[in-house]
Amino acid sequence: MKNVFFVIVLTFITNTLYAQSWQWQNPKPQGNTLQSIVFNDTNNGIAVGNRGTILGTADGGDTWAALSSGTSATLYCICSQGNSTSYVVGEHGIILKTTDNGNNWTSLISGTTERLYSISFVNEYIGYAVGNNSILLKTSDAGGNWDTLSTGIYANFNCVNFISEDTGFIAGTHIYNPWTPILLKTNNGGTTWDSLAFLNDFTAINFPTSMVGYIIGTDGTILKTIDGGTMWNDISPGIDICLQDIHFVSADSGVICGYNGKILKTVNGGADWLECSSGTTMHLFSVSASDPNSFHIVGYYGTSIKSTDFGDTWNNLTTGIKSTLRSVTFSSPNTGYVVSEPGHILKTVDAGSNWVTILNNSNFLLSSACFIDDNKGFVVGKEQTQGYGIILKTTDGGLTWNNQIPGFANRMNCIFFANEFIGYAGGKEGTILKTTDGGTTWQSTYSGNNYWFLSVFFNDINTGYAVGCEASPYNSIILKTTDGGATWDSQISGIWGQLSSVFFTNEDTGFACGQAGLFLNTTDGGTNWNNVDVGDVGTLCDIHFSDENTGYVVGFGPTILKTTDGGGNWEPLSACTDNWFYSVYFTDQNTGYVVGQGGTILKTTDGGVLIDEQTASDHLIIYPNPGRDFIIIKAPYRSGKSYLLIFNINGRELLKMSVTEKLTRVNIKDFGKGVYFVKLMMEDTFSVGKFIKD
Repeated sequence: MKNVFFVIVLTFITNTLYAQSWQWQNPKPQGNTLQSIVFNDTNNGIAVGNRGTILGTADGGDTWAALSSGTSATLYCICSQGNSTSYVVGEHGIILKTTDNGNNWTSLISGTTERLYSISFVNEYIGYAVGNNSILLKTSDAGGNWDTLSTGIYANFNCVNFISEDTGFIAGTHIYNPWTPILLKTNNGGTTWDSLAFLNDFTAINFPTSMVGYIIGTDGTILKTIDGGTMWNDISPGIDICLQDIHFVSADSGVICGYNGKILKTVNGGADWLECSSGTTMHLFSVSASDPNSFHIVGYYGTSIKSTDFGDTWNNLTTGIKSTLRSVTFSSPNTGYVVSEPGHILKTVDAGSNWVTILNNSNFLLSSACFIDDNKGFVVGKEQTQGYGIILKTTDGGLTWNNQIPGFANRMNCIFFANEFIGYAGGKEGTILKTTDGGTTWQSTYSGNNYWFLSVFFNDINTGYAVGCEASPYNSIILKTTDGGATWDSQISGIWGQLSSVFFTNEDTGFACGQAGLFLNTTDGGTNWNNVDVGDVGTLCDIHFSDENTGYVVGFGPTILKTTDGGGNWEPLSACTDNWFYSVYFTDQNTGYVVGQGGTILKTTDGGVLIDEQTASDHLIIYPNPGRDFIIIKAPYRSGKSYLLIFNINGRELLKMSVTEKLTRVNIKDFGKGVYFVKLMMEDTFSVGKFIKD
């Protein structure tokens, strides 16, 4: 009975909706890195990538829609077996299968929790998958069962390609010597393997015919065989760049993609290589063809490009910038601004549905924005040519911008206005500037110390705070003024780490966050600051409260933390990306935005609540997910005495415990890395869920 339950739960969880309360605003359709792409036929294609992303197209790649994968793990490779059937591999030993062009996915039991990087099917039944720590798996029944094979080599394998039931190749690097590349060949279906001597680190293998094949590598290497892989000839074009994927539509005609937007093509079997203009500088990771002339390439931060003329020209299928976004602010519920490195300023007038670039100056590095109303605002940063600090001002909603401090020596990092006239800006070399005339002129109120100020906040026109760090030895800095910046007093000492944001909810209660999860709070107006343990998080970059009780913190990892009790407790939220966050802003208790790497702009309209899994009877919420030391399981309702069971990926019961509360904390420190399944048994029903142990 237990085994029947496990199979039901496994299939059920994988095919349920992976609910998202954060929606992509930029780039569109999404900004997660795409690792692999494949086309089953001229119309139907699938791309997979970070954070469990799966996109599908039914019109030859012109448009793409998100599909539910049932996981938040990174998916590294997809291969097609035709007839609408595809297989995907990824982190934690995940293997997924679809038989309907990606509309539904079944999780297959791989028997491993190692990261799987590549998968190759020879025919309808026989397939191979490879990954870290010498993992080589084989199935002979279309993924129903996977056997572990041995190559006799201790290596991390990054690609596999079989050209027949007997003959296949694996490439990777030696574990004990990562500078030693490995290329293996089998002629008996993986029973034994021969090592081929090469000095190149290979990334992809492609055989357009049983005899003609190509291998590419990290240093621009391209090798070719015309005898089924016995002999290989170097046909490299002499470029020193990491090549990532290769796809040939015939023995002579193929396309290669790689780092920095590099695309190569050949029509004469590699005798000549032509560099194609991709229109992007993003790293490109995978290429596939939907017909002999139509190629599709995916890569960094959701990059997706298409050519219909065999690579001569490429069309960008994503919209929006992909530079790092540093700050987001809204002047009203519909009107908001985002700034980036390098110098982009984006604006929305429809609550984030559309973002328009209103400034594009690559000489600027922009750090922070503050708007007094929909038309009047300020952006600070640095101009790169001379290294001068800048405070840009607009009075027409961003149509025109003027620098208010021309020739100022120090970079400016942050800005805050206490009212429409009085504002403060902080920067490098202990700089704090003040304006009392709405930003027309600025005067120094603090200077001289080797401090970096990264955030300023004022409760009123007189009382405010500036935070940052010493340039050396990098100790935290919090300064406070009660006289409008005439004098500043240090609030802390002996705490190491850069503080990047400060926010007060009232005259007494404030918060500061920064490097390596550093999080401080005060309840006495900054006289005392206390360390707060907010869990195992990365560097925290920004704090914003929508009211005295509801607040958010964002940072690396990525991290989103939420409090609903004024900072007494912080709950980690999941988002739909692995891109790191730099800034957060909420226009009301439920509507908010986070921005960060790769041009990421996410929006929520429900306060950021993420239901990670939908279950058989009701919602079983598991967080943090992935988890490291513990998870918290939230039942759909307080149901009296219940039993909680946890199974590993093979269906083995690892834990059974009685629960009586709605929230249950489970210690998973001793669990191995991988995927686990949860069943909560109640009196007349049950709920199921899934979590990943990092």
